[in-house]
Amino acid sequence: MTYTLNDVAWYDFLQENPAVLQCIDSYGFCDVQSSVLKNYREPRLMCKIDFLEQQPKILKQLSISVLAIVNKQYRLARTHPFIDINTNWLQDKVIDKTFALPNYLHSLAAAHITSESKALDAAYASGMLHELEQVQYLHLTVRGRSYSTNFEFALTDIHDYKVHYPVAGVQLEVDGGYESQNRLLLVEAKMGFANNMNLRQLLYPQLNYSALLRKPVVTYLMFYETGGLFHFLPFTYYNGIPQINYVGYRLFKLEQPMLLNPQQLFNTPINPMLTGFGAPFPQADSMDTLLNLLLSMAADELYSKEELFADYALVPRQWDYYLNALIWLGLVFKCAEGYFRLTLIGHQLLELSEQERVFYIAQTAFSNDIFNAHLHAENPFICAESRLNNGLSTDSTFQRRIQTVKAWRWYLFQVLRINSRN
Repeated sequence: MTYTLNDVAWYDFLQENPAVLQCIDSYGFCDVQSSVLKNYREPRLMCKIDFLEQQPKILKQLSISVLAIVNKQYRLARTHPFIDINTNWLQDKVIDKTFALPNYLHSLAAAHITSESKALDAAYASGMLHELEQVQYLHLTVRGRSYSTNFEFALTDIHDYKVHYPVAGVQLEVDGGYESQNRLLLVEAKMGFANNMNLRQLLYPQLNYSALLRKPVVTYLMFYETGGLFHFLPFTYYNGIPQINYVGYRLFKLEQPMLLNPQQLFNTPINPMLTGFGAPFPQADSMDTLLNLLLSMAADELYSKEELFADYALVPRQWDYYLNALIWLGLVFKCAEGYFRLTLIGHQLLELSEQERVFYIAQTAFSNDIFNAHLHAENPFICAESRLNNGLSTDSTFQRRIQTVKAWRWYLFQVLRINSRN
């Protein structure tokens, strides 16, 4: 079993401070100063639990959550501060409207959206946010970190009691706040999908600016999906209930020029030299996660697993799946002491347009014989020798890996707008 630094820090903290659990059992919560947590790990890292999958094992076992209430103070309680997001439902959504960036923009290109900030800037410059608000004039007025005013909310704990959170002067971070004459639009931007997230990221800015302003405040969660797709999900907090409003969900597309002939993918020859590199056959179904992970390694430096996956809703055992898939593609290599960095090819891919980057990865993947067989058929026959050469001798392993092959095939065909030949 893999233990993260947060797993160890929280286990040691609770073992050495038994009064914390006694306080929670007696009063429903316990407030802890960051100066105490600092004895175990840097508090901002120890308390950064953005997704349910990142919840330290001991906290999960005890159903304990951690939320900031005052600068350098956290409230521990048996509440569930995560909001679920039905990403499967999002996949079936029909595009509501297509947008384009103004031709005179040279510093922002639809083919080079490589970060949350660029995705958000593209949504603004193309008019998507204006469409959401149904206004002509919308101004960027909030961005980055600040400290909150005073506000309060409550969550129900596992015993069905309400735990109150009086918040004052905690640090907030807003990806983008856009003000019109009538209200303020807050947007939390993400590259790729997440099937859950900590309420703090949506609820705290919503309540903070609702307390500060004399006009309504609305919040959207925005997912950018490779291929120019922008998913906007309204977040609401009504009668103490936080939720995603799927009725108001909008899907917009940003026009991207087709820079290549994707049908050439069907001519990809088998070349065993282009994949492998000591990594196992891929078991990482989300190609979108792979692409975003690649982008997050843009700096020419070493990355630890915990650094790389801090913004992903993945459990630690999945970290190896995705890193191994990037190694198998020849885009990442493992350095000494568990650190990773991009290969030369990985760096070169970051200079390409989005379509060119996806096409290169597709060509590389389909140069493998098992992937190549799936170019022309969804369920091709794979011989025993091919299975053995790819380390897939057992049926159970083979079936799991074929799920990844089919997931990549579907995704790559969708993004490259390829019509299947079968």
